[in-house]
Amino acid sequence: MLRSKRGFTMHTKYLKELILHVWNTPRVLNLFSLIIGSLIFLYVLFLCYSWIISHSHFNLKNVVLEVVNNDNPNIDTQEIQQVINTTLNGTTLSTDLKIMVEPILDNPWVEQVVIRRVWPNTIVLRLHERRIIALWNNKYLISEFGELTDIPVSDYEKVEKKLGCYLMRIEGPKDFLSKIVSRAEETNNLLANINKKLLHLRLTEQFSWEAQTTGGMTFRFGGDDLQGPMYYRLKNFTNSYSSLANKLTEKGIRSHEINYVDLRYAKGFAIKTTNKKNKSMADDSSKPCLMKFKELALG
Repeated sequence: MLRSKRGFTMHTKYLKELILHVWNTPRVLNLFSLIIGSLIFLYVLFLCYSWIISHSHFNLKNVVLEVVNNDNPNIDTQEIQQVINTTLNGTTLSTDLKIMVEPILDNPWVEQVVIRRVWPNTIVLRLHERRIIALWNNKYLISEFGELTDIPVSDYEKVEKKLGCYLMRIEGPKDFLSKIVSRAEETNNLLANINKKLLHLRLTEQFSWEAQTTGGMTFRFGGDDLQGPMYYRLKNFTNSYSSLANKLTEKGIRSHEINYVDLRYAKGFAIKTTNKKNKSMADDSSKPCLMKFKELALG
């Protein structure tokens, strides 16, 4: 008991000495005053901030929703509006925008969301719709950035109708997706020289290239290891197409009756013709979505 009282007395003595030391040391006293003043200032600042963001002047009155990238959007704006309504959790200033954006990005048609606050009571959301350019292995729809999407493949005809263009069919190993998309664009550009459009490009398991065009023409290119790159072999054919058509006409064969072209030769090609009218999966007047969006990006 005596030890306890003695210990308490000693602690009290040390505390008094510390207080006197602080009180008699201007430097320490100024530092202590600065800390107390800063805490009071921060507390007042917090009260002001809380009052401002909760003030009725900033009550959220308008949520503006804009969809870009397509004149006939596939994004269901009513569905997006419902998602927005369930995530509103405050005034214009206090609403958590991250909580609002995350469920919107779960929509497979939404590529990007740009959101901003407009003084004093409006939030504007600008949705960039995902542009679809091709059908991959009959399993996935591909975006313009060469990414696999979760958009149902069964909707591809509806997608084509809304986009006003047709989706190329591309096939091959997943690791070569970006290369195949790039090769499809390159091939379609060359085919335009003979008024054809690419419908289907396939990279086989043996890494051999095959293609089908509007008008029902089938190409076999072989692999990239052949003498002469695929690009130059196809370019050689398109450059020779006019003279080839003239020679066929002399023999009573029309150029649109060519249904097979074998380009597995470094400096030549072989063709087959048919008496039947070639059919294609797309109207010759329609445009591949890949090229449509490419032109929009450049224009």
